[in-house]
Amino acid sequence: MAELIARRRAHRILVVSPAGPLLEQWRTEMRDRFGLRFETITSSGELQERRRSLVLGANPFDHVSYCLTSIDFAKQEKVLQELERTVWDLVVIDEAHHCVSLGSGADSEDSQRRRLAEVLARQTDGLLLLTATPHDGYDAHFASVVELLDPSLVDGRGGLRGERYRQHVVRRLKQHIKDPETGEPLFKDRQVFPCAVTFAPDSHPQFAAFQQALIAAIAPRLKQAVRRQKYGEVLAFLSLLKRSVSTTAACLQTLTRIRDRYTEMASSGEAEAESRRQRLKTLSEYRKRLERFGALSFEEEQDQAFLEAEDMAADLLDYGLEEFAGKIEEIQRTQRRLREQGKRIQTTRDALDVLIAMAQEALAEDPKLGALLREVKAIRMDKAKANLLVYTEYTDSQDAVLAYLREALSQGDLQGEVLAISGSDSEATRTAVTERFKTHDGIVLVSTDATSEGLNLHARCHHLLHVELPYNPNRLEQRNGRIDRYGQKEIPMVRYLYLAGSFEERLLMRLVAKYERQRLRLTFVPNTLGGLTTDDAQTVRLLEGLAEEENCLFKVAPREIRLVEEEPEDTTTPAYQELLSEVERAMTGFEKNAKSHAWLGDAGLNAEARLVADAELARQEGASLSDVDLLKFVCAALEADAQAGAIQRGANGVIELRLPPSWDHGLKDLPGYDASGPTLLLTEDHTRNQDERERKLGFLGRAHPVVRRALSRVRNIRFGEAGVWLDRRVSALAASVDHPALLCTYLGAIESPRGHEFERVLGVKVEQDGRCTVFDHPDQWLKLLDGGKAISPKDLWDRHFTAWGEAWSRQALDASKAAFEGIAEPWYSEHARLCEDEYEEVEKWLRTRVEAICGPVQQAQPGLFEEAVELPRWATQAAPLERLAAYATDGKNPVAARREADGILRLFRMREKDLAAHRKARTLAPIPLGLLMLLPLSEGGR
Repeated sequence: MAELIARRRAHRILVVSPAGPLLEQWRTEMRDRFGLRFETITSSGELQERRRSLVLGANPFDHVSYCLTSIDFAKQEKVLQELERTVWDLVVIDEAHHCVSLGSGADSEDSQRRRLAEVLARQTDGLLLLTATPHDGYDAHFASVVELLDPSLVDGRGGLRGERYRQHVVRRLKQHIKDPETGEPLFKDRQVFPCAVTFAPDSHPQFAAFQQALIAAIAPRLKQAVRRQKYGEVLAFLSLLKRSVSTTAACLQTLTRIRDRYTEMASSGEAEAESRRQRLKTLSEYRKRLERFGALSFEEEQDQAFLEAEDMAADLLDYGLEEFAGKIEEIQRTQRRLREQGKRIQTTRDALDVLIAMAQEALAEDPKLGALLREVKAIRMDKAKANLLVYTEYTDSQDAVLAYLREALSQGDLQGEVLAISGSDSEATRTAVTERFKTHDGIVLVSTDATSEGLNLHARCHHLLHVELPYNPNRLEQRNGRIDRYGQKEIPMVRYLYLAGSFEERLLMRLVAKYERQRLRLTFVPNTLGGLTTDDAQTVRLLEGLAEEENCLFKVAPREIRLVEEEPEDTTTPAYQELLSEVERAMTGFEKNAKSHAWLGDAGLNAEARLVADAELARQEGASLSDVDLLKFVCAALEADAQAGAIQRGANGVIELRLPPSWDHGLKDLPGYDASGPTLLLTEDHTRNQDERERKLGFLGRAHPVVRRALSRVRNIRFGEAGVWLDRRVSALAASVDHPALLCTYLGAIESPRGHEFERVLGVKVEQDGRCTVFDHPDQWLKLLDGGKAISPKDLWDRHFTAWGEAWSRQALDASKAAFEGIAEPWYSEHARLCEDEYEEVEKWLRTRVEAICGPVQQAQPGLFEEAVELPRWATQAAPLERLAAYATDGKNPVAARREADGILRLFRMREKDLAAHRKARTLAPIPLGLLMLLPLSEGGR
């Protein structure tokens, strides 16, 4: 992106990503690492605010050069209309798998995201689709993503055309990323530790009683739903069970909400039928989003929790918990003393009160909190000031963990500090907390899943603990990816805490074990697994298994979970066994698919060592052709344009630039910039973002505003007072030459109506006797500067070059022209071949699509014994383009098919026009860039 800006090929850029921390990460990374200030438009208010500052009818997106927006905001109809009326040089869609075409299985949101991607693909010259999930095991989904890049790569029926798509896709896995100097992998192998959290009636009587009571209350309703095949009605109870194995506090909060809402409904006599249908529909949509994306926003999480509690209250209003009375009294007799028994349970409200009372008594015995503290202390035994990241799904559990760890701090049982971030935090708070976590030691950071996407927390942390286990691998990988990512110097250590003897061990931990074994085999977890709460068949098995939990608690001995080798499934619960087997089949199916598409496995695509080596050579060649030390260049330009002392070099490589007023444009909000000076603090180490005084530091990239300012100052043709001026493009050097000479530089270029296609800078050394030496690589002419000394160019031309310089400079121009023609000749040959190949492929695609829509060409003249049938003109035409045009205008054909034909026509003509322009390449006259006067060192620059 920065390279395209530096080459003046990208002036308008749009980045689209999911809302939340990931979008903010784009903004900060572009600002801090490249000096690019992207403006965000993520709400109707921001869009309207920009519209107010423009003339009536103006498009706000036309007035933003570098724009950031979110997928779900941009897909709205009114916003999409604005995006359809503007064009971009480059569009980047992050998490592009959100924009696949799901066909008949798509809901309205999926369709809107897809339409957004299609609109942006049409309105941009360049398109980058970024995703860690390029292929989910369905070829049609993958083809729909490739189609956004180039519709001629697919056959229009959900399939790919041959292997041409491969040149448009790069898929590199962790093992492909190596240190360029040592060849060692840059990603460390993750280590995973299952941590069983044990409890029993003897050691945790109150907690054990609560677990038994909760299962006893819920199991009959689950069994009833399975019998009646009313699965959707009881899915909310799954969240209650999951909260019960997270922390007791999370479960207690939900029970309290259920009781309060139940009381309101019972007293008001609310009619719940239609309301409950709408609630179940909303909850179903939330579950689908969770299964697919791995996380919800904070607002969506809060809404989901409220709706689940309300739905459970409504269900209890219909079915009650009276059946629970006998079971709870039995539990009380076995677990509590007689004098502590409460009143007899007679109503559902009584049952809820009892459960809440038991949860309150179990708070002090919560085994997850104690186990978490022990794990933290065990890690700190090896490294006293280790940073640790703790993830939990629920804000209530986050509050419980924070309170428990901070109490340990106050008691001296834990050292350091405990911080927290959640989706409810402001961006400023989240940034401040994460920056402290990344720059200080001895911190335990407790986070929720609402912030598990888009955070880089690996700088000083390689330990992560899961308080509870989520259902799907997307959420797991989002959490683990906060520390197991590029730049991690240590081995990532991941600990999964699970409640032994509960369904968290019997089902969830075994699911995690399968995910981890799959990751070891393929180095990633494919997005191929069905949703446990969205797929009907899996939902039945899940509910059947949970309904049997009542018979398993304290009756089935906990088993060791192995993550490396396969293990026999737990046959004590047939429903769980079937569910785990289904997950295994999905993984096996993906691996079989990977055998036919090797790049789906661990081979990658365009990631072979040979291609990586070729890319590195190309990068090195490009760097050598434009070998410029940006910091030195900026400093030299600033010295020529500012007063003495404008550059202050401090300790540890920090440089302070004191900028003239004309240099501070575009620097607002960039790291290192202080408007009061104005000054700019810079570092040559791209990994540093602060100095010892915790002042932010900037890093110069080719697109940084101060680099562009330096270029504009150097490009000014003349400066000085009227009548006494100097050309900035002319310099002088006392060098190792025998006689005065000139070094002229020229830009040779080939352009087409699409813009510059090829460029090369050439140098020509002109001797006093007219000899010209052409250099086609900077290394060749830069050797002339070795050991030289810059001198003032004033009056040097008149003294040394007037007699011959002008004439021989024209000869140097001719020499550069001839040299560039020799360089351009092989380029033209390759260019013509590529254009011809591309045109042939587009024609093949057109013929394929025409036959798919119109069918095979039919004979206009019937056979000897065939009955004459009047055929439409398009059925007998042979030329594909004319045939398709006739089909599109035939009103007898289906509207959808005619629309598809018209779209193909427009696309083909656009591609044909683009290729025709691409073919019209021509060589421009060499453009003079600069002139260096070379004088012998013996003359001392006189």
